[in-house]
Amino acid sequence: TFAPSARLTITKTPDDNRAGINQARDFTITVSNTGAGPATNIRLNDVLRSGNAAAYSITAPTGTTANATDGFDTTFDLAPGASRTFTFPAQASAVGVYCDVATIVSYTNGAFGNVTPTLSDEACLTVTAPTLNIVKTLGTVDAAGAFTPIASGVTVAPNAPVYARITVSNNGNADATNVVVTDALAQNTVAANYALSGNVTAAPQTVAVTK
Repeated sequence: TFAPSARLTITKTPDDNRAGINQARDFTITVSNTGAGPATNIRLNDVLRSGNAAAYSITAPTGTTANATDGFDTTFDLAPGASRTFTFPAQASAVGVYCDVATIVSYTNGAFGNVTPTLSDEACLTVTAPTLNIVKTLGTVDAAGAFTPIASGVTVAPNAPVYARITVSNNGNADATNVVVTDALAQNTVAANYALSGNVTAAPQTVAVTK
């Protein structure tokens, strides 16, 4: 017996495979029938294969059912030459790599009956974030401009100039933009006894500093 046969393909791609924390990125799954026969009862399953499931979430496309593995399930038919596309957002609340797999679990191929193919495609989302750290140290500066920290517990004389060195570092895996640093007098300090005796003596050339 000769009969037309369906031939299915599946692709899954993210609009952008990098994101910040809680920044949604769209995934698109396309299933196509390039064969000469219809495919009916196509079961599509989408799951998170790797990554911290507790931090990852998607919004299941309209007409599909969300499942317990951060994905969705749906069933549909495809005529010869037809295709079906599902687009949905995914995001994560923690840095890491999250790999999501879409699989055609089974379908009915006309006269050939039920088929359980090995058709799947994986797409990954890499979530990055800056991790800022700030350190403030008090010390003295010599004539050559070298900074020497003052040891803990040392008391300086009244009206002796003391320099503060503030270092901000990014130990994360993404850029930190528009970083604002504010240095203010602590509430338990008598303002009348304290003053900045001059402007900032050294700062990165591209950073604007306001006294």
